[in-house]
Amino acid sequence: MAATAILWSIAGLFIKVIDWNPIAIAGSRSLIASAVILIYLRHPRIHLSFPQVAAAVANAATMLLFVSAVGGCESWKSLKCYILFLN
Repeated sequence: MAATAILWSIAGLFIKVIDWNPIAIAGSRSLIASAVILIYLRHPRIHLSFPQVAAAVANAATMLLFVSAVGGCESWKSLKCYILFLN
C-alpha cells in the first residue's frame, strides 16, 4: 500500500517531466495498470455489460482529462486537436 501511495503521488511529476502527447501518456499508464491487474487476477472474468462498459469509458475519460490537465498548456492544445478530429 505504501508503494501505491508513493507512485500515485508522483504521477503528476512524471506527467510534467515526460514530454509526450497526453494520449500516449494515458495509454502507457493504462497499459502498465492492465498488466498489473492481469498478473494479480490471473483469470479475470470480463462480461460486456453496460455498467462495465460505462465504467471503462468513464475511467478512460478521467485518465485522459487528468493527464491533459496536469501536463500543461501544450497538452490542452493537443487534446483539443483530438477532440476536433473525433467530431
